Amino acid sequence: MTRNPHYKFVDFKIFLAYIGLMIIGLYAIYVVEYNPNNVFSFSSEFGKQILFHSISLLIGVFILLLDGKFLMKLSYLIYFFSLLLLFAVLIFGEIKHGAKSWFDFGVFGFQPAELAKFGTVLAISKYLSKHDTSLSKKHDLLRIFLLISFPVFLIFLQPDMGSCLVFGFLIIPLFREGLNKWIPILVLSLLFLFIMTIFISFKYTFWIIISICALSFIVKKISFKRVVSILILTSLFSFSSQYTFDNLLKKHQQTRIKVLLGKNVSPGERYNLDQSLIGIGSGGLFGKGFLQGTQTQGDYIPEQSTDFIFCTIGEEIGFFGSLITILLFVFFMIRIIIISERQRSKFSRIFGYSFLGIFFSHFSINIGMILGLFPVVGIPLPFVSYGGTALVTMTIFLFFFLKLDSYRMEILK
Repeated sequence: MTRNPHYKFVDFKIFLAYIGLMIIGLYAIYVVEYNPNNVFSFSSEFGKQILFHSISLLIGVFILLLDGKFLMKLSYLIYFFSLLLLFAVLIFGEIKHGAKSWFDFGVFGFQPAELAKFGTVLAISKYLSKHDTSLSKKHDLLRIFLLISFPVFLIFLQPDMGSCLVFGFLIIPLFREGLNKWIPILVLSLLFLFIMTIFISFKYTFWIIISICALSFIVKKISFKRVVSILILTSLFSFSSQYTFDNLLKKHQQTRIKVLLGKNVSPGERYNLDQSLIGIGSGGLFGKGFLQGTQTQGDYIPEQSTDFIFCTIGEEIGFFGSLITILLFVFFMIRIIIISERQRSKFSRIFGYSFLGIFFSHFSINIGMILGLFPVVGIPLPFVSYGGTALVTMTIFLFFFLKLDSYRMEILK
């Protein structure tokens, strides 16, 4: 069966969820920057966001009109172009929020890291969809690791730690495509070791590692050679974690991690988190009502139209509105899984799960950081937060995914 030219096979359920999130985002931005005399002006964030949504929708429609196989063929080219932009921004970029991650064109800005997410997803989808590739082969696993590592390294140099973390969620499509289950366990173990090192210092962590290795050797009779290898590797990782935290991370990044771990910090260093929790908690069941949020109207929460926009939703329309917003996100992600699983094309399935990884990372990190479950790293809430580059990129993800889904009765090559 061939693709219906009238897009009979386009999934409108996920599109409606997208429209719902877009409306909630516009409402929240309008409330944050309420000015009845300057509502639709392009000098206001609300006016600009409407423009960004219009541009995004136009690009989305253009993608639906294109031959989807054309973008598939350009996968590697888009990937290498995004790497070129990441390199260029380190030289010609503007510094915002402590990171040299933006091109400033006066009227608008452009963040290459967002395009790099799309380019990397295209590249790994293209590579893994080749008939002779498998994540059980070491050379294929190494190439996928390198495809992800190159943009992460360039983004780390900016430094934009939030965007670096987003790429880590690409383990979701890799796990779906047969990644050894021990690799995610290893990643989680190293993450736990990093947290433990920062929380209690390398000195105490080192003695804990020695104790665990000695106990493993006595109880489970693991060979002495293997115990020594594990001891050396974990100790080196723990030491490098402490060194990275103390010498490579900036002061504000260290503070955010300390706040997350519950370490003693001054009230000023907890200001963002405390104000966001006050805003969400004060909304109650149904919220304070339109323009009645004291935290929002008093401008107590910094970056409230971007990173902390969920606080506005919680304060203005309460638990009920927050629940509806989260359910829309959950429904959106469930639809991604359903659509991905019905694909006959391996490229489409991998792209779908990669889109899920990127989308879930933005959702979970953003909601987690305003609830104190994740350090504040500057990740926007998809389709809701103010901003052009992230919105356009996420919309391109969605519409290209819809385009691929319209081919689901075909096996794409």
